Amino acid sequence: MAGSIRCDNCGEEISSSSRFCTSCAARICPGCHKTVPGSVKFCPGCGFAVGASPLASAEQPGPQQPPRVPPATQPQRPQQSQRQQPQPFPQLDRQPPHPPQAPQPTPHPPSATWTQAATPPPPIPTPRSATEYKVDRQFIKTHGYGSPAEAIAAGAQKSPPAEGPWEQQITPRRIPRTLFILMIILGVAIIGLVAYSMGWDQGIISNAMDKASGLLSGIRIPSPTAGTSANVTPLAISNVTVSGVTQTGATISWTTDRPASSQVMICDPDGLCTWTDVDKNLVTQHSIVVSGLKPGTSYQYKALSADAKENETTAEGNLLTLEEAKPVPEPVPTPVPLLLSAIMASDTTPSTATITWQSNQPATSQVEYGTTESYGSMTATDTRLVTSHSATLTGLAPATTYHFRVRSKDAAGTEIVSEGGRTFTTKQAVVTGEGAQVGKSAPNFTLPTLDGQNVSLSNYRGKMVLLNFWSSLPASRNELPLLQQISDTWSKDKYTILTINIKESNNDVQLFVSSKGLTLPVLLDSQAEVADKYSVTSKPTSFLIDSQGIIREIKPRPFRSIEEIEDSLKKLN
Repeated sequence: MAGSIRCDNCGEEISSSSRFCTSCAARICPGCHKTVPGSVKFCPGCGFAVGASPLASAEQPGPQQPPRVPPATQPQRPQQSQRQQPQPFPQLDRQPPHPPQAPQPTPHPPSATWTQAATPPPPIPTPRSATEYKVDRQFIKTHGYGSPAEAIAAGAQKSPPAEGPWEQQITPRRIPRTLFILMIILGVAIIGLVAYSMGWDQGIISNAMDKASGLLSGIRIPSPTAGTSANVTPLAISNVTVSGVTQTGATISWTTDRPASSQVMICDPDGLCTWTDVDKNLVTQHSIVVSGLKPGTSYQYKALSADAKENETTAEGNLLTLEEAKPVPEPVPTPVPLLLSAIMASDTTPSTATITWQSNQPATSQVEYGTTESYGSMTATDTRLVTSHSATLTGLAPATTYHFRVRSKDAAGTEIVSEGGRTFTTKQAVVTGEGAQVGKSAPNFTLPTLDGQNVSLSNYRGKMVLLNFWSSLPASRNELPLLQQISDTWSKDKYTILTINIKESNNDVQLFVSSKGLTLPVLLDSQAEVADKYSVTSKPTSFLIDSQGIIREIKPRPFRSIEEIEDSLKKLN
């Protein structure tokens, strides 16, 4: 014997390959080895296709029948070859997960009057999961079979009795419940009537009635049908919803009126149906996630629940998965053209002018200018990419009209030139005379530097100059580092700082400059001739000279901060 199991109907041990119990003739499912009603073609427990029941024919095995005597008066059993063979269940597309077992011969009851034809039993299907079946829904619709739940309902119908008097079984008759209750009530009434007629004490009657009531309450009235309840409230299902629909899955939720298990069957348009694993947790709020679906496909689903007493209910519906997302092409960026605006000339002097403009994208800065529309002169290109542009024109002639236009180039190399037709006029030069006073032309001079080169003040005409006289005093020592910071940050095209040391040796000045890390131009006035020309009486003293060489401010004391120096330089514009 390949293996043994116990029949869950009578408890007898039988072979695992048997299709019927040899003791009680119960039908056994080859898939899960549970008993199967004779009128169904699907196992209610696992959904196994067991096919048409052979119990309706004379091949059904059963208990040993006693010999019937005389043989002449006993009806003849029809031969196997003359009886109509049961129609096999339609074959389903699948691959068996296990090698098929060898079929075992089915025992037949002995007969004293005839010999049964030796017909081999049909092959036993290999157990398999219900999810392996490809169910033909049209066949199910035609023949009345569906999910395992429907097979359970179909199995509740009683199989028709087999032909022949030897197949009839005697069903024990039971006393109807109503008659049983009436008999008890009648007996209690008779006892009470006898007690009352005999004049028994009312307390005795009351105690007897109480004892009778207690006795009746402990009596278990047999059910009309063994193993089932007379009044079973059907399991109700409601609020079936589909949510979280994606391209390949969805969530199906529902509610039952009492705790029950959860399972979902889902079928695609081709008739392929699958079941989710049974969630055996008994709950009232159910939620099952189905996956592995196809995008943009309509599915039919069935929600299944069974309570603790295996009362089952279902609910059907449809769901449509989302269409497969199509890639969205990235938008092609539209290039924004470079634009110039707010072009103007300002801060004009007899020899300088400032041109400013704006651009909608960061770009370089350059100005073309000249006394005619052919221009002829051009500033150096400022390669910094900015949106606010400024360029200063120097070396211009006083009281002269100039034509100009601006140029800018963005990071992509696109260059744009403004339209012509824009002009400005420099101011008339004012001759005030030379002197070391505010409003007069600063006296020109020529002095050597530390490296031996000669520098003249006239070389810086057209630029704003801060001329600082100093010596190795603490005030000058503190001021010179501030002037160095201004020289490093302010535009050298517009501003120049010249420092003049008075009456100190070259070595002392060189040592001081090195100790402070100064890179400013340092001129040597070893005889104090230039200091006398500028009437310098205190050290340090600073003269602020505009681009025309006019002294605009004299500072006879040291600068205390960077902000103070910047405020004085801004006044030169």
